[in-house]
Amino acid sequence: MHSQKKYLGVLLVVSLAMALGACSALTPVAGTYPAVTPRQAQSGVAEGEVLRWGGTVVEGSRSAGETCLTVLGHPLNALGKPQIGGDTSDSGRFLACTQRRVDLAHYHAGREITVIGDFRGIRIQAIGGHPYRYPILQISTLYLWPKRERGAMDHTFIQNGCNPLFTSIGCSSPQ
Repeated sequence: MHSQKKYLGVLLVVSLAMALGACSALTPVAGTYPAVTPRQAQSGVAEGEVLRWGGTVVEGSRSAGETCLTVLGHPLNALGKPQIGGDTSDSGRFLACTQRRVDLAHYHAGREITVIGDFRGIRIQAIGGHPYRYPILQISTLYLWPKRERGAMDHTFIQNGCNPLFTSIGCSSPQ
């Protein structure tokens, strides 16, 4: 009887570890990158850097063999997902460009993306008739996040190995 309880205890621990591991699985855009925002890069401080930025697509365009996505940047969580809404403000607009053909039917206004790429300078374009300095990332990795269902819980809530719902067991509150 004692060995059966021990077996069930081990099975419970293994099952719990697997469940938590599935929730915190790494995304293709997870990792550590320089902490330079699109707004900071407008001054050119990121020249030659490989950066990871994300946010919401504003629009997409094709011209001269290049596809560019205009993105309203947002801070990213540890998995690289844009943090939109709540207390987060935007981190500036940027252009994500590539010579590859990007299907603009999927990468349309309102979709959340994360981009990893080389900083390629600044392009000045107008927003509402006023010039805006868009930092440009040359896309090496482009990740389209699944659409958020209205009212659905964001399943990327495991942060630093802790579920913020359980702050009483030593986990810090979400930031």
